[in-house]
Amino acid sequence: MKNILKILFFILINFKIYAQEQPTIKFTTHLSSVGDTYIPICGTEQRVDNIKVGFSYCGGTNLPNDCVSPKCNIGNPYKAIVTLFKNNTVFSEHEFTLSSLYFYETFTNVSVSSGSIFKARVQFFRKKNLCIGYELLRDIYSSNLTVPVLNGTPDFNINGIPIPIDGSAIQACISNIKINAGATSCETAYNITVEECDQYWNRTYDYEFGVWLNGEAPDNINLQNIASTYSVPPYYTGNPSRAGSILIDGNLANGSERYYRVKVCTGPIWTCKTALLKVISGCKQANDSNISENQNESNPKVTVISNNDNSLILNNINKIDDNYDLISVYPNPTNGVFKININEENANYKIYNSNGNIVQSKFLIKDENLIDLSNEPKGIYLINIHIKNKIILKKIVKQ
Repeated sequence: MKNILKILFFILINFKIYAQEQPTIKFTTHLSSVGDTYIPICGTEQRVDNIKVGFSYCGGTNLPNDCVSPKCNIGNPYKAIVTLFKNNTVFSEHEFTLSSLYFYETFTNVSVSSGSIFKARVQFFRKKNLCIGYELLRDIYSSNLTVPVLNGTPDFNINGIPIPIDGSAIQACISNIKINAGATSCETAYNITVEECDQYWNRTYDYEFGVWLNGEAPDNINLQNIASTYSVPPYYTGNPSRAGSILIDGNLANGSERYYRVKVCTGPIWTCKTALLKVISGCKQANDSNISENQNESNPKVTVISNNDNSLILNNINKIDDNYDLISVYPNPTNGVFKININEENANYKIYNSNGNIVQSKFLIKDENLIDLSNEPKGIYLINIHIKNKIILKKIVKQ
């Protein structure tokens, strides 16, 4: 009975050993300090790395070599052929002899890209009797080693205007809507989605499209060109009569003003950044790079908002009113602190600097509102006040 138990114990021990003999494969560089995990690769980034393959015929480096005995004692009694596969294609192969039943073999200067899959094959041989030729002892593969992918991070502005953190809308001329998405990172493709909505971001489902575009997201994406190209099936859903049309202004069917949710998204984990857009038909593009003033009025208005090569001249007198007598801005010039007095409800404002960037954006209450630009540099600022169906422009000079 004792002999039977010894035999069973020997079989169990050896079964455990041979169950552990699958080769190991790992990166030796670009490892994080936490858990020795591999640092993900961003987008189209390429790396040159080292990969180490480990193998033990007996399942451990501290075990004696009596799990398989050599048949030849001249020179190294064992041989290994280690093949490294990249994306199921042979990348490199190493062949060498050795005296022990375990080894670590390193492949250097391995080209690594996002999502690459590596695998190792080990063929382990022993010299035959009389040291003539080799016999195959093991032909075994490692598990897959996959390069982790760093998820893309979308980032964009519209005509140089950053997305307001308070969720208010960016206004843009119907003929000049440029998405600048060059700040998006780690993307190999990007998605642009447009959804018609009201000022509270509620979708109408009447005009929507979305499209994936290959490559890295650029600046100066003409949104109206994208709209006319992709607002058709299979990219488009909504009212068939508006298929193939550009983004328009005006009112929705319920009488409220028309807005759009504009998204730039990345993968492989779906991640989006969204802006609220208000399209204005009563404006045109200009090439003037400075802030202009109408010197014929006692309170000159700023009519040009500059942003590099993209400037807006707001000149629709039906929507823009600088002489709106229910709003006053004082003192002007100011040292930074001034007041906006308004005799209307449901108004909001944006303040632009001379570069066309929003420096402040908030809602206004009826009566007196205290505004503070103390932290902004001296210069001319444009106050864009949106109330009912009007846009009122006021210039403020900080001294």
